[in-house]
Amino acid sequence: MRSTGSVAVLLLIRIALVRSEERYNVSCEDTISTEDCAFMKEYDWCEDDIDFLQRKCDYTCGWCSKNDDECTDRALYLDCSKVTPQRCLKYAQFYSTRCRKSCNWCGGVPRGIWKEWSAWSECSHSCSEGVRMRSRHCLAEGCKGDSADIEKCKIKDCATWGDWSAWGACDSTCGKGSQNRTRICSAEGKCPGNADESKDCNLHPLQAKGVKFCVWSACSRSCGGGTRSKVSYCPLPDPKKCPTTYEDCNTHKCPYKKCIEYRYRSDESACCADIGDGCQNRASRRVIGGTIAKPKQFAWMARLEAVGGRPGTRFRRLFCGGSLIHPLFILTAAHCFDNITPDHIQVLLGAISRDDTSTLTQRKSVAAITKHPHYSDLTSLNDIALLRLASPATTTDFVRPVCLPKGEETKIDTSCFVAGWGFTRAHVPLSSPNLMEAKVRHLPFGVCLKGHKSSPFGPSMNSSSMLCAGTIAGGVDTCRGDSGGPIMCQRCSSCEWYVAGVTSFGAIKCGIANVPAVYTRVIHYEDWINEVVNVHDPLGVVCNQI
Repeated sequence: MRSTGSVAVLLLIRIALVRSEERYNVSCEDTISTEDCAFMKEYDWCEDDIDFLQRKCDYTCGWCSKNDDECTDRALYLDCSKVTPQRCLKYAQFYSTRCRKSCNWCGGVPRGIWKEWSAWSECSHSCSEGVRMRSRHCLAEGCKGDSADIEKCKIKDCATWGDWSAWGACDSTCGKGSQNRTRICSAEGKCPGNADESKDCNLHPLQAKGVKFCVWSACSRSCGGGTRSKVSYCPLPDPKKCPTTYEDCNTHKCPYKKCIEYRYRSDESACCADIGDGCQNRASRRVIGGTIAKPKQFAWMARLEAVGGRPGTRFRRLFCGGSLIHPLFILTAAHCFDNITPDHIQVLLGAISRDDTSTLTQRKSVAAITKHPHYSDLTSLNDIALLRLASPATTTDFVRPVCLPKGEETKIDTSCFVAGWGFTRAHVPLSSPNLMEAKVRHLPFGVCLKGHKSSPFGPSMNSSSMLCAGTIAGGVDTCRGDSGGPIMCQRCSSCEWYVAGVTSFGAIKCGIANVPAVYTRVIHYEDWINEVVNVHDPLGVVCNQI
């Protein structure tokens, strides 16, 4: 029987076998009795843990001979005959004393046998690339190779910055400003340094060659809507070509004025002739029908319709507008007729609705189309044309010609009007069922030059044959379907209407800020208009707004 003390010792040994941290520190050379050794052998405890048996218990139990000259298998708890050559080599330090005969090492343990590599050390860096190490020991002299091994390692990627973005726009167009750029960290909040940075920009002089930078000019009008401008910087040697910024100013209503006649939609703030307005001698006052009434207001408006289909299924579709300037002639735009012939056109006069079939309206066929001989669809230069009606229009209160400029220049910031049946919203491709009118201003031509500089027509634009009109802030404009229609102004010295321009082109998205529409300047083509009319009427164009 095993004594109680022996059992206690064996339990301690078993605990040591399970606890890997402690079992390698067990020293049983002087504590295990012969009886305990026999008990361990009987239950094969030592065979279960080869690492433990590599210690000194087998010597204490007398299972291995300490006499190296004697070539025998001494591990009584092992069957050395079943140990493979590979295992002999792998655990040479252990088997060299226990299974020397079975491992065929009676002549001595082979030289140059390495012990197994140790576990890898931790990576030298917690992120990005580092190195780790391991080592091994030679069990006998003559080992070939290195006792240490090093390799690269990476636990994870470190937080890194992405590329800088492009520099943003300068926050000031005058004097000293700043512009910013940003970058993004791969792990938010863990990259060293800043996510954004700034630098100075637009450090331009405040004045060069007589041009004051960054200073708004005086508004062109004290009320009713004017224009002002400023030069932010000037990289060009010619100050007259400096990039200029424009904006609306003093758009509030003008004070009430008491006078005999008022300009159209002036809210009784502008008389037909103002003292000191720079006009010439006042001409005779003429207002259509004696009062301003919408059905008669723009009695010269012409609706140009394309006619198609077979008899009984005929259709009419708006494609452009125009102005009656003579009983036989409609003034319009040349680009309206790039793909249409006279026999497919009808002209509706005297109507303020496309569905108006009353006896007050007149529908006319077209006998001929005369485009300006130097019209170019590539540049939109000379975008003007005349339609000769198959029969003269009858002058009534609802159908009446409009005057030509007769040499009158339209002053900058003069309030004028446009009218037409075109789109009322740029993103909705539907023409208006009713004649629409809008109040616009004759703007400095530089506004349109800047707004249309990237359009195909930009390089060919000029102020001698074109004029710019609308509002700088946007929201009021002509649109598709209004081409060929007039921009109409009242004479400087009276309320007589004249057609100052013909709607030519504008922004694709009608009504956007800083891109007003461009009109063919009629005063530049008055001689050509009269030459065409004189062929059929020696008197030419005679205006009778009475």
